[in-house]
Amino acid sequence: MTKVIDAESLLQAKIADGLSENDARKTLRLDAKKLFNGDASLFEAYGAKNASEAMRISRQINAYLDGDALALAETDFTDVDIKDLKDTVDEDGFSYTAEEKKASYDKIFHDKEMNRKKRIIFDAIKNVITYICAAISLIVLVLIVYYCFATGGSTFSWSFITGDNSAHQITTNLTERIHVDPEVTYEVPDEILDNEAFSEKWGVLFAEGEKTDGSHDLMITYVDPESPFYALTDKDTGEVLDYSNNYSVMNVGGLTEEGGVVAFNRNSSAKDAVEILDSAVTVYSFIVEIGGFGIRGPLIATLWMILFSLLFSLPLGIGAAIYLAYYAKKNKITAVIRSMIDMISGIPSIIFGLAGAVIFIPIFSGGGATGTILSGAATLACMVLPTIIKNTEEAINVIPSSLKNASLALGASQTQTVFKVILPNSVPGILTGGLLATGRIVGESAALIFATGAVISDSVGPNQSSAATLAVYIWRSVSGQENPNYRSTAAAAILILIVVLLLNITVKLIADKLDKFTPKKKNTFFLKIWGKIKENISVRKETQKAILASGQNKEITAKVEEKEGDKNNE
Repeated sequence: MTKVIDAESLLQAKIADGLSENDARKTLRLDAKKLFNGDASLFEAYGAKNASEAMRISRQINAYLDGDALALAETDFTDVDIKDLKDTVDEDGFSYTAEEKKASYDKIFHDKEMNRKKRIIFDAIKNVITYICAAISLIVLVLIVYYCFATGGSTFSWSFITGDNSAHQITTNLTERIHVDPEVTYEVPDEILDNEAFSEKWGVLFAEGEKTDGSHDLMITYVDPESPFYALTDKDTGEVLDYSNNYSVMNVGGLTEEGGVVAFNRNSSAKDAVEILDSAVTVYSFIVEIGGFGIRGPLIATLWMILFSLLFSLPLGIGAAIYLAYYAKKNKITAVIRSMIDMISGIPSIIFGLAGAVIFIPIFSGGGATGTILSGAATLACMVLPTIIKNTEEAINVIPSSLKNASLALGASQTQTVFKVILPNSVPGILTGGLLATGRIVGESAALIFATGAVISDSVGPNQSSAATLAVYIWRSVSGQENPNYRSTAAAAILILIVVLLLNITVKLIADKLDKFTPKKKNTFFLKIWGKIKENISVRKETQKAILASGQNKEITAKVEEKEGDKNNE
């Protein structure tokens, strides 16, 4: 049951102590304020058992002093409490009976209960919607990453990363045809897989496989050192073929004993290739291929694009942010500048590409019409400028004004304060803006198709014409083709994810190292374990030193005692 006090009796008691009615009301109101704030020294005087009951008593006193019957009814009286209240009659004759108070309380309580239930229901619905949206986002992200690894995982390799996109075709020097020796057979290798077949007549092992685009491939994986194929050389370079490279068969042609022509290529199976080759006694054509579908060129182009884009955009973006944060006055001109920055961030990238083709290609190609990495980087620099400006300005505004004021108070100029105090402490936020800009640079393709070109090149330089980045490589591999190369594109996507992840981790580590305002987190579980390991190693080293020192002391003591004994004997 709720604690109910007789505020009228409390007021009369204070008047009886010699206070005027006005002073008594002030004193009672002051006590109500102290009770509301949890002053335990008044609990006993007003019969409060705890702070919650003291707050309710405080509300009852204030409601009585204000003559607010409705507020008095809102102090959660029970039926037993209500029946003890007297009817209220004011000076104008307006009456408010206990029954009316009870009815008002019932309505207020009912409305509060209904509102509480509605609030609980709406809060639960909002929480469920939030969890569902978060779960959908997480599931979509996991599915994208899973698809990339499931589709391109078998293709993703070091040779894929460092290999050329264009295959190198090798035509062997067969000025003199090679002939088979019918009296010689070659020993079959110890292990032959199901997709392999060995020609005992010629000593060549063929294996079936797949190119990164999913097409069938026939490779030469082993040649016996005594085989006539072993000494074949490249017609252009004169180098002997290295069969550990697993050459793809482009064309092998020969003649049978009857003079018939037989041939096979990469589309043949391993068994068919062996049968055809065994039917020939002379080989007049041997063309193989190495490499192809690598992304070394697009990867280098992407790294060049990141470097030059940030080199163009970071100084401009940081300078613009400093101007807007510290030097620009709040007028219509600066308002227009801010609006233009926001508008630029919403322009579609394809429009930037068209502008880059018209403006930057002639500049960086000497009036030509072929895009380069520099023209693409200048285009992307314009695209990421709003991101860098906004993040840098926010990073500058977060710096406490006390640092600026302290610097100025010590006699530093505004410029010295900005470049020696504000900017060094804004580096974490600036790095975050650079990271966001890098993510857009890596993933941009539409603008670069116009500003740089979509030709996949293996030889890439800053002024190299039409050097496609990884994003353009992905677009080129799946667009406008009968058989899109999803395996290579998924492998390239894995590389993009890895590059962005490494950049993200690097920036976070640097920002955390330079951040002087965010409280450092306590050591994690792994750091604590590492700390204990280092502590144990240190203790062991100290113990070994102590043991070694103790042993040396014993040896020194023994030698001293030995010398003293010799002297005594003498």
